[in-house]
Amino acid sequence: MKKNLCYMITGICFYVFAGVFAAYGFWAVIKMKEMVSQALEAGFALKGNEFDIASLYVSNCGQYFVYAMLLVGAGMLLQRVWAESNAVLVVPSVAAPAPDKANDDELEQWFQESDAADSSDADEAPDAADSPDADNSFGTDDIDAV
Repeated sequence: MKKNLCYMITGICFYVFAGVFAAYGFWAVIKMKEMVSQALEAGFALKGNEFDIASLYVSNCGQYFVYAMLLVGAGMLLQRVWAESNAVLVVPSVAAPAPDKANDDELEQWFQESDAADSSDADEAPDAADSPDADNSFGTDDIDAV
């Protein structure tokens, strides 16, 4: 029980930290947008500096979204481990009850009736497909030499 509680609390912590990182990432995006807007108003040329601006966003904001995704993934993985540790494995019972004598006699009678029915079927004429004259063999005679 204590181990399951540990899994549950750790998973919740992962989700909380993921939310904090995502919120900080959004806040960082807003602040970076304000900073880039101020730089453009001050005369910073946009043309030719697209890579620098994108790099600024990724280096200052993108890492927090990556951390948030990793923490959500870790929380989901922890939930799966927790669910599998709580899963109940149903194993069918191998022990069978001892058969009683009446069932043995009925089973023996059924086998005798089944054998009698099989021997009466054997007396009938064989099918044409079972006859030796039927051409259903795949010998080497049927294959043309290439």
